[in-house]
Amino acid sequence: GYNIGDIYSAIYILNSTGTVMVSTDPSFVNKNYSFRDYFQKSLAGNNYLDIALGVTSGKLGYYFSSPIRSDSGEVLGVAVAKMKPDYIDNSIITSRLGKFTLMLSDSNGIVVSSNNSKKEFKSLGKISLSTSNTINKKKLYTGIAIGELSYDVVLNNLPSIKNSRAFVLYDIKDNQEEILSVAKVGSYPFFLIAEGSTSNYILESRNLAVLLSLFVAFAAVLATIIIIVLIQKLVGPLQKLTIF
Repeated sequence: GYNIGDIYSAIYILNSTGTVMVSTDPSFVNKNYSFRDYFQKSLAGNNYLDIALGVTSGKLGYYFSSPIRSDSGEVLGVAVAKMKPDYIDNSIITSRLGKFTLMLSDSNGIVVSSNNSKKEFKSLGKISLSTSNTINKKKLYTGIAIGELSYDVVLNNLPSIKNSRAFVLYDIKDNQEEILSVAKVGSYPFFLIAEGSTSNYILESRNLAVLLSLFVAFAAVLATIIIIVLIQKLVGPLQKLTIF
């Protein structure tokens, strides 16, 4: 009854050991997900959002988790709602920024969604052994071969980005100089990346400059008209005095 609009592929409750006690998807019951970050974070008392490929369903999803507390405040378990990826991904895939490639990456630098399907499930740069081990240990993308892109400088600086940052680099695969703008998605472990050639950025800046110049010109004309009208209203009585 809580699955409003069929947004979630599963809603379930885990006990303190990470075992599912009840679920809208019966195949989840009695499965243990204590290895998931969303369980560990919420068991520690925090609300959390994570993304992973389901080890039971084999389907990608966004996991919203929250601690279940007793009247005394003790965390007894975790409630999880697994949202279908379409509700978030469609806003990226159908973006009107046609000249730019948009990518949503997790905290490991793995692109999980993009308006360019060739970028999906690829690491932003050369994937390290420790990151590879983390992905395998947490079973984030089981069964998917993670490829690599050529944005090593972005990947290496990802942990230090708190708000937003831009990178200028030469993309060997695209054979052009590009600008990548990276923005952290709130307090969540995700980053939104806009990739475009420098020429596109320059063109967009030029178009913006033209638009602003037209706006300023229009404002100037409007201001001139207003001034003329005001002057006429002020000068009118003076002209009458001159006649007398």
